[in-house]
Amino acid sequence: MNYFYGILLTILGLLILARYVFKVKIPIFIVSTAIIIILVGVSLFFHRPEPGSDSEMVFSNKTIQVANPAEEYNLAFSGGTIDLSMVSPRHKGQKIRINSLLSCGTIKIKPGTPAVIRINSVLSVTQTPDNSSVYLGRYSYRTASFNENSNYLDIEINNIFTKLKVDEVIQTKTP
Repeated sequence: MNYFYGILLTILGLLILARYVFKVKIPIFIVSTAIIIILVGVSLFFHRPEPGSDSEMVFSNKTIQVANPAEEYNLAFSGGTIDLSMVSPRHKGQKIRINSLLSCGTIKIKPGTPAVIRINSVLSVTQTPDNSSVYLGRYSYRTASFNENSNYLDIEINNIFTKLKVDEVIQTKTP
């Protein structure tokens, strides 16, 4: 990312120098805006998260199967599923944070998993297993097996311009 800013500042400096030293008539604002857009686009090609990233979805559509949960999962300009159905809480209030921006996705949990899900939503649609929808503001959902005195997952979901569904998934055994 340091190269990005270095190239950007160098080109903008050369444009300003060309205009005042060499008396070249260049519309600096229009050209610099175009250069910024081009460099941001090029940097997205070269600075994307690795395809095997287990905690991020950026400009992609995939399913993340979680066995050992990370502390944070990020969805940006993406569609996909974060499958927490294999996760069992290790201690009281085991925190998992899910951040979503301009995305569409599903979060799967097992109905028998004790969890409290705290939703912070800004101009988003977040559906919970109890058929509640959160568009703007905060909401807390607790699974049927939630007990504050035993181990449970504390899942925080932060959504901005996102459609997200929290789904309790019953796992079936295949023969």
